Amino acid sequence: MKQRSFASPIFESKKTPPRRERFLCEMDKIALWEALLALIEPSYGGSNLATPLSNP
Repeated sequence: MKQRSFASPIFESKKTPPRRERFLCEMDKIALWEALLALIEPSYGGSNLATPLSNP
């Protein structure tokens, strides 16, 4: 185990989120999920889906 310094708690709070998290947050703000799901659901299949569509 590494020894922690006094500065480490300060820098831990200033970490930037990974690119994946930033992308997903932006998509949640931008995308109109209900409209997108309404376009996809008719051609996705029937009610016997192994992984049903859900709102993220």
